[in-house]
Amino acid sequence: MYENGIPLQEISDITGITYNTIKRYLDEDYSPKFAKYGDVFPGKLSPFRQEVIQLRKQKKSFQEVFKMGQSSIFMMRMNSR
Repeated sequence: MYENGIPLQEISDITGITYNTIKRYLDEDYSPKFAKYGDVFPGKLSPFRQEVIQLRKQKKSFQEVFKMGQSSIFMMRMNSR
């Protein structure tokens, strides 16, 4: 696309890839050797994933799940004092 004269910002808009990423890919010194495409890194809530899925299957709303999480954190903090 870039070789056909399409500006980087337009390529970004079309593909949904950020401008800086496209710019980095086009850099002649860029090497994808150490890239981690599609890798999923665990987040802070990963340990609770199955619990949240079970609660959602029980038709709990996201607000209810969130409140349950907040009260659990509060209780853990109180018990650790």
